[in-house]
Amino acid sequence: MKYNGTISSKLIHHEIVLLRNLTFYMIYVGGSEKSDTEMRKYYMYYMERLECKKLIDSDISDRNKLVIESKEIT
Repeated sequence: MKYNGTISSKLIHHEIVLLRNLTFYMIYVGGSEKSDTEMRKYYMYYMERLECKKLIDSDISDRNKLVIESKEIT
């Protein structure tokens, strides 16, 4: 298998799912002195931040594609 320097979107998706599952395990199963509601709030906050970062990253890559395409046209 030859590495061409790009990361597929499937791999990125699998990394995000793995991170989400690990976070869930650490918060819910790992045992903590916090109450269940505090742990759920933290987990939801963490997932929202992860989704926001994913949207911001995709927006930046879309803008980069537009810049590259506009340079090719001229």
